[in-house]
Amino acid sequence: HNVVLTTNFDRLTETALLDYENVHARVIAHEAMLNVIRIHDQKPTVIKVHRDMICSPISTDQQIKTPDKQWQGIITPLANQYQIIALGYGGNDSGLMKLLNTALSNAPHAKIYWCHRGNNLPKPAQDNPQIVSVCIKSFDEFMYELRGKLNLPLYDDEFIKIANKRKDR
Repeated sequence: HNVVLTTNFDRLTETALLDYENVHARVIAHEAMLNVIRIHDQKPTVIKVHRDMICSPISTDQQIKTPDKQWQGIITPLANQYQIIALGYGGNDSGLMKLLNTALSNAPHAKIYWCHRGNNLPKPAQDNPQIVSVCIKSFDEFMYELRGKLNLPLYDDEFIKIANKRKDR
């Protein structure tokens, strides 16, 4: 699928899509933009739960605990439609965890594959039978193995070419 749900303020995902695939992602940087999301759309979409770094980022405990109600209308269809992989997320956002658990309860066949290192599976994830624990060595190792399983090319030579072009400019 083409949806990334992130709690990060940075632009890593959309920058990687542009740099490596020459694809512009639709970026949902504020909950006021949720109405433009189309679950079945082929255009890559990056949804920023805590907003973007330039769109009044949400970082206080109170803001995080009380996410906008519009979010459930996005999270539940995602859980119904796709396999969710939680990667690099510690589950420390009680508002997002509440949304995910509600989405799972509304989608009894849905699962979240929660990738974690060692015994670092977050407590809320331990208590839900719809959350599958996946122990990984590291984020980089996971991405490398996933690339192999999906038969995607390595970008090391391409990355060097791009870097050299930028350096020459």
